[in-house]
This record gives sequence, structure tokens and C-alpha cells, in this order.
Amino acid sequence: MNRIRIRRPRARALSPDPPDPDIVRATGVRADRGFRNGARDMMAWAGGRLWLAAWTMIHAVRMAHHEQVRMWECILLTSGAAPLTAAGPLRWVPSLDGYRLIGSHRPAWCALREKGASDPCPAHAPGGEPFYEREVRTQRRTRHMHMARYRLVVMAALSALALLVLPSCSSAGTTSAPAKASTASPSMPSSQAYASKNFVVPFTITVGVSLKSPPHLDSRNLLFWDAANSSFNKVRFLVPTNLYRPGSFTSEAPPKDYLKYLQGLTSHGVQLSHVVKITVDGHPATLMTATSSPDAGFDGFFDGTLGCPNTGADQAGDSCYGIQPDLALRISVIRVGNTTLLAWARTSKANPDKTFFAMFERMLESARFR
Repeated sequence: MNRIRIRRPRARALSPDPPDPDIVRATGVRADRGFRNGARDMMAWAGGRLWLAAWTMIHAVRMAHHEQVRMWECILLTSGAAPLTAAGPLRWVPSLDGYRLIGSHRPAWCALREKGASDPCPAHAPGGEPFYEREVRTQRRTRHMHMARYRLVVMAALSALALLVLPSCSSAGTTSAPAKASTASPSMPSSQAYASKNFVVPFTITVGVSLKSPPHLDSRNLLFWDAANSSFNKVRFLVPTNLYRPGSFTSEAPPKDYLKYLQGLTSHGVQLSHVVKITVDGHPATLMTATSSPDAGFDGFFDGTLGCPNTGADQAGDSCYGIQPDLALRISVIRVGNTTLLAWARTSKANPDKTFFAMFERMLESARFR
């Protein structure tokens, strides 16, 4: 018996339709794609140029900032407001560019604790890690997040900021150039120690940068410095051999209780202010500001009221010293054994130099008796 095999009919391949003469296929690049590629290339080129310009401005602002910081360092160093021996959060360290201010203060991590906590600040976290290290790492992480968040804003505002900052910073940089050169020179003014040679009370002291060194005079009973940039400002150390009371022309020996005598001058028109008790190298001392009134008496009324370096000194001349009406004195009465030592800084009463007074007080702190 013959079998009949039934097969599925095969699909015949369809022949392509004949080409339509009205349809023309595109053989080149589409116009919109070419425009996008050109725009992308132009934006990349403009972005590169913009980044180069922004980086140049950042570098210029950074250099101007460093020059401005250097200018203020030179001002602080030469004016004596921050001497090389000063202690505090900032300290001077030598470098190839001269002395530079370096911070030595570590931020207080305990300030991050919640207010009202009664327990003392622990030294370490529960995990054993110092709180300070944890705080520093947290601050770094927060700083990086803020930098990533505001980078676009900073880049957008950088051009306007540079226009405002660069003129003033560049002028500051130009002004600070001579100061920088003078700071790096070997003759840079700096605080230096001086040991007395002929003074009856031998001591060593650190002389401020605003004073001429060596001293103008180093004698048995008188040692003094002149200021470098002022005819009024002077620093004197005196062991008086004799003195003249207000309005008197008779010389007499200094009283044993010199501080009481000086305080008694207030009944003759002397004003004493800012009186404090201090110690100078362990010796008790009293520091005060002394001025006088021109209406207290005749011309020369206060000549010799502080004392003279020798008994033959002229009362009306420059050898004897008093609290004159045109001067302001920051004076200290120091008791060194059985000797009364007077030390004072003087400035103009009309324009008192508080910075000079502060420099004088630092000199007293550095004094060491031999």
C-alpha cells in the first residue's frame, strides 16, 4: 500500500518591489547630526579655554593673597606689635623668605559637644579613637562635600570676584615688594637680647624692634634707647642718686619708699592711671601710666621729680627727669634688693603710642637680672 506524504508548503521568497522613481534615498550625513557634532566640538573647545582662563585667575588670586599675607607679616614684624619672642596661637619661625607666622593652636574639639553637658570632655571616643582626630576627619569630609556642591557656583562667580579682588590685591602686592626684599636682607630688624655693660643693676633684656640698638647710653645709673622712627618715643632705666620735689630747686636723696613718694605726686597735679602689680624676674614691681597737667605750676615745675643719674646733673637740663606735661610715661618702680630701679617708656601725650607701651611691657617681661 502506497503511503502519501503530506508536506507543508514552503514560503516562497517575495521578490522586492520595483523601485519607485519618486523616492530618492539619502546617501550623505543628516544635517542635524552634523550640527550637533559641530556644536559639541565648539563647546569642548570653549570649555577648555574657559577652564584655562579660570585656572589662571585662581592662580593670580592665590598669589595676590600670599603677597597680602606677607605684607601684613612684615608690618607686624617691623612695628613691634608681634615680636619674635611673643607667645600665643601664632609664632614666628625662620624661613628662606625671612620670619613667617605659623599657627600653633589646635582647635578645641570639646566645643562640638552638646551644650549643657555636665561631664568633662573625654580624651577618646568609645571606640578608642581620639576625639580630635575624629573631628578633623569629619571636617575634611564636610569640606569635600561642600566643595563638590558649590563648585559650579564658584566657577560661575569667579570672573566677577576676580574683577573686584585683583585690583586691590595687585596694589597690595606691589606695595609689599620692598618690604619683602628688606625682610629677606641680612640687616632685617628683629628683637635681640642686650646685656648691660656699665649699669649698676646688671641685667639682660630683649630689645624691641622699634628701638635703635645698641642703646644710646649705657652708664652707671642711666641706660636708655631711642626709638627708630620717633623723636618722642624712648625707653629709660634709671637708678636715681638724687631728685627734686615739684617746684623745688633743692636736691635731696631719693626716699626709701619711692613708690609712696611717686603716688604722693598726685597732690601736685600728676595723674596716675592703669596701675597694676607685676613682677620683673621675680622682683616685685608696680606699673602705671603717669601724666601731668601744665596748669599745675610754672614752667619746669616737674623738672627732676623722677630723679637724676648723678648729684651734679643740671635740674633744668636733659640730665634730670620728670613727668613733663607734654609726655605720657608708662613707668615701673622695681625693687631689686635694696636698690630702687625705675624703668619707663615715654610717648607724646597728645598722641600716645599704645603699641610702644605694649613693646615696653614685653621688654620688662624678658628682663633677667644677673
